[in-house]
Amino acid sequence: MNEKQAAVWQKKRQLGKIKYAVFYGLMPWGIILAIVFSLLEFTTQGVINWRWIIARLIVFGFIGFFLAGIRWNTSEQKFKLHQSGAK
Repeated sequence: MNEKQAAVWQKKRQLGKIKYAVFYGLMPWGIILAIVFSLLEFTTQGVINWRWIIARLIVFGFIGFFLAGIRWNTSEQKFKLHQSGAK
């Protein structure tokens, strides 16, 4: 992690782990993937099932939340190494 990356992470980490996971995982992954798969469903089947949209939002949101949590932990480790002076 270089100085620029450390400065960016310093700002993001002020959100806290839960808010970070919501804003950088749950919302983008859940919403974007639900839209993409719903559009795919519409183009292939000509109809959108609203129950599937809700299911997609839940499933993809959970996946995004989980991945953002992993990304948080990785970034924290890199940041702590950077703070200690290790490369």
